[in-house]
Amino acid sequence: KRRVLVVQATGELLLAAVKDAMEQGLVEPVLIGPKSEITAKASIVGLDLSACEMVDHSGSDEEAVAKAVDLLKTGAVHFVMKGQVKTATYLRGLLSSKAGIKAAEKVTHVALAQAPYYHKIFGGTDGGVIRQPSFEDKVVIADNGIKLLRLLGYERPKVGCLCYSEVHDPNDPETNDAHKLTELADKGRFGAVDLFGPLGYDMMF
Repeated sequence: KRRVLVVQATGELLLAAVKDAMEQGLVEPVLIGPKSEITAKASIVGLDLSACEMVDHSGSDEEAVAKAVDLLKTGAVHFVMKGQVKTATYLRGLLSSKAGIKAAEKVTHVALAQAPYYHKIFGGTDGGVIRQPSFEDKVVIADNGIKLLRLLGYERPKVGCLCYSEVHDPNDPETNDAHKLTELADKGRFGAVDLFGPLGYDMMF
């Protein structure tokens, strides 16, 4: 099980998701936020707080994120999850130079999803952290996503470069970048991986 810390864990849907993950044996939750409010919302969704660690915090969102960073850096938790706090505040606290947990010059976003009819996890990257990425950015995006999948146990991930067309056009930046990524993969730039592109949405899945 992984210890997941939820920052400002005061939302009903959020706590319902925590309850579901606990019941599946996936996580050990650590909940930060006003204890009275968390307790009230937990009772609504039927979350047993005796199985959760609580960090009573009635201060600002910024302070809550800073506390989460401290716990993450000390290894007390494995993951941090955004609760009822603005995304900008959350990311600013996690990625600030003072936080000391930004391991790379470029940070990218990976959305993970799991479907009951398929045995593997789906991942999509980048979800908007890097807007209008250059080819060099796309190399970093692919590299970060592949590394994450390996950490999740996929030794040879399958990667598709999503484009509007599956035909490589050297004069088109989108399909040409996808083609160049496959060339890098063939040369071993990303390690053990099956990387295809350009691919349309239907072929991707």
